[in-house]
Amino acid sequence: MIESVKFFTTRIRGMIMIIKIDRLKKFINTLLNEMDVNEEHSEVISDIYTRATLRGVGHHDIYDLPGRLKRLDAGIINKNPNISLNKGFGSIENYDGDNGLGEVCTSFIMERAQELADSNGISFCSIYNSNHFLSAAPYVEKASELGYFSIAWTSARTVMGWPGSGAKIIGNNPMGDSTPTKETPICLDISMAYDSVGRLKDKEKKGENLPPLTALDKDGNYTEDPAEALKGSSLPIGGHKGFGLSMLGELLTTVMGNGIMIDEKAKSDLSTYGKNLFDQMVIVIKPDVFMSMDEYKDRVEVLTDFVKSKNSNLRIPGERSYETRKKHEVEGIDLDKDLINTLNEWADKYKLFYKL
Repeated sequence: MIESVKFFTTRIRGMIMIIKIDRLKKFINTLLNEMDVNEEHSEVISDIYTRATLRGVGHHDIYDLPGRLKRLDAGIINKNPNISLNKGFGSIENYDGDNGLGEVCTSFIMERAQELADSNGISFCSIYNSNHFLSAAPYVEKASELGYFSIAWTSARTVMGWPGSGAKIIGNNPMGDSTPTKETPICLDISMAYDSVGRLKDKEKKGENLPPLTALDKDGNYTEDPAEALKGSSLPIGGHKGFGLSMLGELLTTVMGNGIMIDEKAKSDLSTYGKNLFDQMVIVIKPDVFMSMDEYKDRVEVLTDFVKSKNSNLRIPGERSYETRKKHEVEGIDLDKDLINTLNEWADKYKLFYKL
């Protein structure tokens, strides 16, 4: 497939390449199409990846794409899943994701939940037989732009431990939420562990140490070495509070959502990572059920203004990512040349003339 690239620019700075976001999004979409991912799904996936990458966190974004491509290419994950309703009652629905990408599965239930919320004010949708969904932010961010308050939660492999044991006990079960605002979005995106697996890998690559008392090695000893933490486990944020939230996430996704139970997930190893071991849920609310959208946004602004007036250094969830996004939309995104080379190798494999 020959594509014109004169509309997009790439600049090189040392070991970093600066890629315009439109170019990145078009590359992902084009490559997925050549891999026989249908147009609807490729557009969804490219949107999720560009939204995640614009946040500038350096993990759970475009750097995860090569792993997805590998699994799609090998047939481990279904390229074009046939997502089907399992059970539903009123504005509550549960779906079978047909071993599709988590990006596709979570986008599906988020869009379906919005339809249900339009009729009922609030909705709950979950999906099983899904895969890793990247991060919560892209889904809830997009929903807030459309005027919905939303929460997205995913289960995960057992990667989080507890002091006194080297065992991996429960998933770090990431979640996020976002709401419509006047300008700067409020968008929370967190896992229940001090460091997600992606963050641990990022710190290992950069040679950075972990904060004290946040991770364990495989023998259950505290460690500040991210490589040892990857062999062992990260600890829950706030001790019992983070652990309790992970339990809540497990109940709302795996248990209630008909997914693979945690004892079965615990038997998996890294070779099965990303193979339908994940389940997602979303809750969507229409704020303008209670008041006009303008009034709702005014009240949100009162909340944020009050909080920030007490400490000018305080950042509202999502504020820093929003600033980074605006910068990247204008200047482009800094990507490691090794990543660019890897992605272009995939383009070569599928005979794309369109490169990053």
